[in-house]
Amino acid sequence: MKHINLLHAFTCGIAIYKCSVVQRYRAWYNCCSSCCDHFVLQAKKALKNILQKCVHLPALEPLLHDAPPNILKHVVGQFSKVLPHDAKARRLFVTSGGLKKIQEIKAEPGTALAEHINGINNCYPEEIVK
Repeated sequence: MKHINLLHAFTCGIAIYKCSVVQRYRAWYNCCSSCCDHFVLQAKKALKNILQKCVHLPALEPLLHDAPPNILKHVVGQFSKVLPHDAKARRLFVTSGGLKKIQEIKAEPGTALAEHINGINNCYPEEIVK
């Protein structure tokens, strides 16, 4: 049963990636006018749910470069869940520059973001992380 759920999550992740759903929700999320607070709240919830279920990491990688901090913690969190279990994804993450970008993120010690970054760093040998 777990295999079916992972397959479904992967398939949905690819579809989300191809349709630029994450970028569209992020645009809604960044809308700050008070006239649409309800829509911003709904977009925030939807984006958080999408990010937490997406296992197709190429769909999330662009967000490492331009997501605001409150979205970035969810993106990095998803990487920290998937990378420890997927050797191919770890290799691609290094070659695409994703690991380098993670190293550039300034996170306050003790925060969820810092814990996620440490989890990602622990997936790699020390010489690669440095």
